[in-house]
Amino acid sequence: MAMRSKRAVDLLRTASIIGLKVLTEPFLFWLRAEVSVESFRGHRFPVYLLVALANTTVVDCAWQDLPFTFLNLPLSLFLRNIRVRHLTSRPEGKIRVVLDTNAAKGVDATLVLRCNYYSAAARSGTLFLPYFAHPVFYREQLHAWARQNRGTDRAVRLFFAGTVSEAHSSRFRFPILPRDRIIARVQEWLARRSPADTGRVRLVMTNDPRKRLGKHSLWLPDYMRAMADADFFLCPPGWLMPHAHNLVEALAVGTIPVTNYHEYMKPPLTPGVNCVGFRSLAELDQALESVLSMRGEEIAALRAGAIRYYDTYVDPESFGRRFLQVARRCDELVVNDESGA
Repeated sequence: MAMRSKRAVDLLRTASIIGLKVLTEPFLFWLRAEVSVESFRGHRFPVYLLVALANTTVVDCAWQDLPFTFLNLPLSLFLRNIRVRHLTSRPEGKIRVVLDTNAAKGVDATLVLRCNYYSAAARSGTLFLPYFAHPVFYREQLHAWARQNRGTDRAVRLFFAGTVSEAHSSRFRFPILPRDRIIARVQEWLARRSPADTGRVRLVMTNDPRKRLGKHSLWLPDYMRAMADADFFLCPPGWLMPHAHNLVEALAVGTIPVTNYHEYMKPPLTPGVNCVGFRSLAELDQALESVLSMRGEEIAALRAGAIRYYDTYVDPESFGRRFLQVARRCDELVVNDESGA
């Protein structure tokens, strides 16, 4: 009963805020939107794009998309930079992006949506949307928190938190080591180390394969504080695809990724510059040895490289500015819809 009451209150609050926004929109006619974004359906990548654009310019959307926008953006950003495109208005003159993957194939849009992130070839008319952190990361404004906590003193040398199950091998089709084999090797490696070494490594895992944050023992803000306490974060691939949110979250707070999918980033991460890379299990052993023995000045240089990569290519506001600069010269937006395509 208490849960139903809370849900009713949340629905009433959402309806009230959206209703108020629709009613007040005519009085904000001087805030002209530069970008029109529409048709949010069943994916997580629109949250990153919305945050990137709304932090950079005024964005309009159809009234049908307001609930999604309200639920996934910080309230201040929703109220300040999201405009309602009324039924009588048209998006002519704006950069128009249609995010419904089913409708985008034949739609008349400035940027046609493509979901072939792993197979698309880079060309002059293609704009790649960076892979992103978990949507809650942006809604809770943890990307701003991460930027302010990059200078934290680090007590842990290597950290990993996430899901590990056989599902990471059974449906993984990329020619790199899957997550469960990487974690198993790390555990074998730790079993041979001294207590002094193992005390510098922190693994927090669940074997629950469901896509829900509640399965983790660390809630996202606690997880980010733990991330900021570590020099390195182990970033094995995800379930269906190489990318996982944790690599982006690590870069955001200046925690150096240890990963075997650095070449799948766009642009690629560079081992020795902004990450620690490996391909084989033997190279993973070497990477782990390197992480534990690395000197402070080497760690500082890698951290600076990781932050520079994030700020240049992944930070929402940075991408929003780049989007506005190049979107009219492009004809397709390639996104990672997390299908592995």
